[in-house]
Amino acid sequence: MSIYMSHRPRPDYLFSQLTHFHLAVDLTEPTLCHFASILPVLPLIHFGTDQRPQSLLKYVDFNTLHSISLFRMDEGYLQPMFDNLLSGSHPCQLEKLFLGGMTGIEGLPGGLKALPLKGLRMIGLPLEALDSTFRCLNLSKLTPLSILHAHYDWSTETLLGSRTNEFTEQFCMHLEKASEVLEEFGMMKDIVERVKRRHVQ
Repeated sequence: MSIYMSHRPRPDYLFSQLTHFHLAVDLTEPTLCHFASILPVLPLIHFGTDQRPQSLLKYVDFNTLHSISLFRMDEGYLQPMFDNLLSGSHPCQLEKLFLGGMTGIEGLPGGLKALPLKGLRMIGLPLEALDSTFRCLNLSKLTPLSILHAHYDWSTETLLGSRTNEFTEQFCMHLEKASEVLEEFGMMKDIVERVKRRHVQ
């Protein structure tokens, strides 16, 4: 489905003060067109969506966003998003990023390296995506890092262990079923302990 706009309209009165916008439902074409017409002029702090209304992502004003949540999005929408975040006339304000059930992020190292995120939450990502993310992830400001329902194994642990000198003092990682992972890969004990000592919950 394609959405076309011939002009940049003013936002509706009911939405003019909206700062958090999260849609994870099926929408009719008229409703999609309506939201597409007002999103460019809304000063949103948070935007979230899944694969159903994902076309709305290209109408968001990324200059104001502090948080983005994306679930099961098509990978073709990711590169334009990073391009918009990093090429605007204003400094990027994005602090938190949630990625769930997505593929294709392993092909976007530039965006993840350039964004000094304060929080990153990943759910259901394949091993290749995790490893690629941690090779290039900007750790300069990252505090909570959450990895849930993901294929996390010794290769990912090795990558994190090799970058402990880049962790902030407040860095904390939340790994679901972490104890099972750490026990299974006992041969990585030294690396695991370096990460676990202060940073793994």
